[in-house]
Amino acid sequence: MSYFTSPNDRRDGIFHLLEGLSVSSYYHPSPAVATTRNVQMDRYHEPIGNIRKHSCVICLSDDSNGGLCIPTPRCTHLRSICAGCRTQYLYNMICVQGLTRVNCPQTGCHQNFTELDIERWGDSPSKSRRSALESLRSVQAASIPRNKRADERASAEYLRAYTKPCPSCAAPVHRREDAGSNCKSDRLWPGTVDSSLL
Repeated sequence: MSYFTSPNDRRDGIFHLLEGLSVSSYYHPSPAVATTRNVQMDRYHEPIGNIRKHSCVICLSDDSNGGLCIPTPRCTHLRSICAGCRTQYLYNMICVQGLTRVNCPQTGCHQNFTELDIERWGDSPSKSRRSALESLRSVQAASIPRNKRADERASAEYLRAYTKPCPSCAAPVHRREDAGSNCKSDRLWPGTVDSSLL
């Protein structure tokens, strides 16, 4: 039992006491309505009675003629780009910026345009530039030795076995009796004859 209810009444709260009374509109506020250029807006600044119109994320034109489409077939968001803007977007990303992986232009969407998408919606310069970039990337990848780490490890082992750091500048110097450091240090290896003593 709460403070506002009696044991004889099963209804909760104080509102059962006010049922027969007239209550001013102050206690039942209606949403604030603003007007902008003769268009009524609700409290969320959305037009009243109109369906919200979506616009292209690139050119910001509205969907009045039904020209918006989904950028990639894998996108889960609403239609957000014009067909012409999609073609121009692909051209800009591939031909101007030199990218082979192109993301959806919608903010927060991480879907990529596949090769089939670019073949379907890209213009001819975009298609040819993408194929050239892909072949260039494959040639560059083939020119890098696959066992680069093994080569670096072998170089480090050679330097460890046949060189010693110079006491003055710490540059690697070959371990020969007649070898000096690049910094022209007078110090030589232990066990060698100092040239100044001769």
